[in-house]
Amino acid sequence: MDGWINLLLSLEDNINIYIYILILSSISYYFFCIRKIFIDIFDPLFLILLGSIFAMSTVIYMYWENLLDKNIYFINYLTTEIAFIIGLRIFALNKEKIFINTKREKSDLIANKMKIRLYYLYIILFFGLNGYFYLKYGIPLLDFESHVLAGVQNGFVTNLKYIIQPVLLFLWIDRFYKKGIILENLLVGLGIICVFILSGSKSSFLSLAASLFFYIMYLNKFNIKNKINVKKIYVYILSIAIIFTLIPLYILAKDGNIEQILILLINRLVGYGDIFAYFYGSNIGDIIIKNNSFYDLIIEPTAAVFRLIPRDGIHEAIGFQVLKEIYNTNDLLTGPNGRHNVLGLICFGLYGAPIYSFIIGMIISFYTRWCYKNIIGFNFFTYILYMVNYIPIISMPTDFTRVIQAIILNCLLNGCLMLSVYFFSKKF
Repeated sequence: MDGWINLLLSLEDNINIYIYILILSSISYYFFCIRKIFIDIFDPLFLILLGSIFAMSTVIYMYWENLLDKNIYFINYLTTEIAFIIGLRIFALNKEKIFINTKREKSDLIANKMKIRLYYLYIILFFGLNGYFYLKYGIPLLDFESHVLAGVQNGFVTNLKYIIQPVLLFLWIDRFYKKGIILENLLVGLGIICVFILSGSKSSFLSLAASLFFYIMYLNKFNIKNKINVKKIYVYILSIAIIFTLIPLYILAKDGNIEQILILLINRLVGYGDIFAYFYGSNIGDIIIKNNSFYDLIIEPTAAVFRLIPRDGIHEAIGFQVLKEIYNTNDLLTGPNGRHNVLGLICFGLYGAPIYSFIIGMIISFYTRWCYKNIIGFNFFTYILYMVNYIPIISMPTDFTRVIQAIILNCLLNGCLMLSVYFFSKKF
């Protein structure tokens, strides 16, 4: 039985019920749970929590329409989500004061050399890696499926691209802030936008907004006067993202497929909770729980990434296992993310899962809010390291295994590049 298909079939006859549930759950989740937690709408944490809102509406709808295999799954969801929110609110309330950094920006010859050289190094790596992919696998905008396959087959190079991109964007914004509108800044910015367009990913433009968000946080933390009209830039970026989102919908509307537009939008929102539809509604939950443990899903894959144990025979991510169990096939490129509610149930059981979710929420709030507001020893480069681990940390509710890998890779790669540029700048 395919819980996802059953959910979509049910929605066709009860779309009005889903919309009511979506509206009520969104309002409740926002005002009672997360309203005082995020800083602004381009805070990446807000986007993660927005996904949690849509996922919640999927679970509630499944419970209302009796699409869950067991009512105990609904209890699992409620207890873990409440525990996650409680953990998230421990350190994440915005009313706390921000302590200004003690290490102010100053004229330091080595630091200035490092900034310039690091900037050019990341430019070379960013355009070099993307150019390599375009030459070898084609342009994603024209053939996205083959590029997804290439990304899976060349995971290390793909990870390098995603690790380098936020640092380059941050350095570019800093250079634009310091140097203003000069030809070099315009050319680099144009090149970055071209890569975003060719990548075929609307989220790339949101990553630019996120980098701007991090830079504003940096200015506030170091008590540097903010000369950027943030709201105006946010409007431009949001407008571009909306336009790219509406283009395929406009094409459908032009052909008279209004109903298909509504179906696409609903499927997208419901899709945030796809793991719940598959796991809670496909009669495969007991099998997945029996075949996995914390070691299988967390320790083993992380050790395999760093070649500490052989890759052969390790357990696949929960999303892949669920789909393989339902469809009995190995021809899968992607799968649903293993949200903390499901992963906690598999690894720690019904009673241990809320503790796991609470700890995840507490880690996120500690890192994203407490560390930023209270640590006073940042410099420009350690703040970059803080920034690049921000997104992996907040992704813990949706993909815990990759978070550990991303944090280690972020610190290793960016740390090594910064140290190399530092020693080079001291000598030359």
